[in-house]
Formats: sequence, structure tokens, C-alpha cells
Amino acid sequence: MLRMLFSICLVFLTIPALADESTLNVKVPEKLKEANLMQTGMTHLKNNRLTESRQAFSQAIAIDPDNSEAYITKGIVNTLLKDYQGAINDESKAIEIILSGFGDPKLAMAFNTRGHAYLASQELDLALSDFKLSQKLNPKFADNYTQLIKIYKAKGDLQTAQATQAELDKVSKK
Repeated sequence: MLRMLFSICLVFLTIPALADESTLNVKVPEKLKEANLMQTGMTHLKNNRLTESRQAFSQAIAIDPDNSEAYITKGIVNTLLKDYQGAINDESKAIEIILSGFGDPKLAMAFNTRGHAYLASQELDLALSDFKLSQKLNPKFADNYTQLIKIYKAKGDLQTAQATQAELDKVSKK
């Protein structure tokens, strides 16, 4: 699970930010400090220093409370630390921020990572809902299908699990 969440996080953070200083809520020196904290958080995450990683992302959020990437990544770290409620809170905040600019590709990632936190805390119905939303927002993201299949099987809905597997097979062939 650590490897998968880390891989998702790395893919997510490679999406370039398309903002200039006029669109940011903070000044350039603060934005540089925030970027350094984000990088520090990722380095700590890569080296499995999860508490330090969470602290760096929290500091980045303190500089820019609208940094959805920091909330998403901090949510991933909280999931790895088994702080599922913290992960759910962080992903919910990321979703709230991103919804204010609906259409942002990070929204699918936020629903996916919150779904992982719900799944890890055995809240299958909430996880199912989040993975379905993420799937609608990004139908090519195979992890959504994989997690939906697991949930359907856990709930004993083998027919829907098989149908979802067929959808995954179609997406994987493209």
C-alpha cells in the first residue's frame, strides 16, 4: 500500500502549476518557502519519515491554506500513519478547495486518496462513493476500478465486481 500511495502521490505532484504571482494568495518569497516545504515533505515521505513529512505539509498549509496539493499529500501521509480521520479531513479540505475551481484534474486524485483512507478504516460505503466519483472525473485511472472491484467483492456483489473488471480491461487496452 505504501508503494502504491507513494506512486500516486508522485504522479499527482508532477502536474505543473499554471499560476503566476497575480493568481496566488501569497507573495513570491512565501511561495518559495512553501515549495521548499512541499519538497521537504516529499523527501521525508520517500524516506519513510512520515511524521516529519506530515509536519512539512502542515507548514506548507500554514503558508497557503488553499494549497490542495499539500492537503492531498498530507492526507496520503496520514493514511500511511493510520490516522484515517486526519486523512479524511485533509482530503475533504482538498476537495472543498478544488471544488471552488471545479474541473481541476486534482479533484479525481483527492476523491481517490480519500477513498483509500475510507477503505483502510473499513468504511466501505464511503470509499465506494469516493472511488465512483473519482472514476467519473478520471475514467482512465485504473486504481479506481481496482479499488471498486475489491469493495464489491468484500460486499459480496460479485456480478458488479465482474462488470467493473470488464470496464478495467477495456480501459487498460486503450
